[in-house]
Amino acid sequence: MIRLSSLTTLWPTETGHSTRSSRTRPQQAFWAIMLIAGVALALCLYVQQASRATAVYYDRLGQEQLYARIERENSVKLVELAQAQSIEAMDAKALAMGYGPAKNTRFVAVQPIASQASNWGASVDSSDRVAANLSQTP
Repeated sequence: MIRLSSLTTLWPTETGHSTRSSRTRPQQAFWAIMLIAGVALALCLYVQQASRATAVYYDRLGQEQLYARIERENSVKLVELAQAQSIEAMDAKALAMGYGPAKNTRFVAVQPIASQASNWGASVDSSDRVAANLSQTP
């Protein structure tokens, strides 16, 4: 008894016992080559798709590492900025440049002039007030 398989249709084990006797040897060879080419094509497409997926994965991994490095640098820069803008650092820089606290402080109150007062909805004779305020300052 002959066992029939998918390969026996392409290559019968004994001549004359093929289930498809209408195929000739060249036809069987052609279909065998086509089968091999189809499998090879499917494997090539699979390898191409897998390599693209792997490339995208590594690109994304690289971008995430770059993002993490930039975040670390940014946090270091923020700490440096906070230290540079602290009151103690600013005071030390000002003293080193020769600045110090103000010796005499004089406050001057200035009233709006007439054109600005009319824009604000007030009617003020500003020349009298400014003159009065300046005369009161020590």
